[in-house]
Amino acid sequence: MSVVYICHPYSDDPAGNRERALEWARSAVDDGHTPICVHAMMHHYMDEDTERCRIMDQCLDLVACSDELWVCAGHLSAGMWDEVSYAHACGVHVKVMVEFSDMEKWPELAEDFDAPEGVDEVFTVGDDDDVADAAMWHEQSWLS
Repeated sequence: MSVVYICHPYSDDPAGNRERALEWARSAVDDGHTPICVHAMMHHYMDEDTERCRIMDQCLDLVACSDELWVCAGHLSAGMWDEVSYAHACGVHVKVMVEFSDMEKWPELAEDFDAPEGVDEVFTVGDDDDVADAAMWHEQSWLS
C-alpha cells in the first residue's frame, strides 16, 4: 500500500476545492492507497491568510514522506507548483490525474503542466478505451 499525497488547489475556492480533494482522497483509498489530503485537516487549525508559509512548509514535509504525488486538477496553482517541484527533488513519483471529462481540454492541460520537472506519469480516469488511448498518445508526446 503506497502513501499518496493529494495535490490540489485550495485558496481560490476553499470549500469547493476541499470537497474535490476529498473525492480524490477517497479514490486513492478505493485503489488501495493511503492518502495524505491536507485539505481535510489544516483548515481546522491553521489560517491560510496569516500562516501560508507555515502551511506550505508542512505540506512539503508531507510530500517528502509520500510514495506518490497525485496532481488532481486542471491547472497548477503556485502551491501545487512548489509541491510538484519538491516531489521531483525528493524522488517522489508524480502522477497527473486527468479526468475523463477533461480529455477534450488535454492540450491546454498539458501546456499548463509543461514547466515543472518530474512528472512521471499521466493517468486518465474514465472507462472509455478510446479516451484512454488518446491520453496515452498525449502522455507519450508530452513526457518525452
